[in-house]
Amino acid sequence: MRGRSSKRMQLTRIPLGRSTVMLKWKTKVVEQLDEGPIVRVEFFNATGDSGSAPIREAINSVLDKYCPAALVLDFSRSKYEGGDGIFGVVPTHRKPACVMAQGPCKHYVEHTLTVSGLIGLLGGRLFETEMSAVEYLKTRLTHSG
Repeated sequence: MRGRSSKRMQLTRIPLGRSTVMLKWKTKVVEQLDEGPIVRVEFFNATGDSGSAPIREAINSVLDKYCPAALVLDFSRSKYEGGDGIFGVVPTHRKPACVMAQGPCKHYVEHTLTVSGLIGLLGGRLFETEMSAVEYLKTRLTHSG
């Protein structure tokens, strides 16, 4: 089941004042374990200005659809440049999770998560590759079970 992904881009719409915030995202099962799948959620247009609700809504949708053992939250292709939008990754779902970021947004994601103290809840560091994120989560699942 490795590599199963959603066929199309998902779109989450959240009312924000008089406008609507839209977040584009896609999922991929990157590893199937006995405990359930490790699912990568790739965010494409996440920004700090949109608040945390769209990110949290996307994560809740993935939790409902896949019942994952763990999540890789990937901001590598987003436009995040600071702000509170990243706080949507706070693991209220009690599933192991980690954050991936590369490119232009990496600095901003890492800085915001470090300053807020959230980085400790999400693997203690930012992961740059899917492989390193999945290996971290597999180790974490093994030690917690």
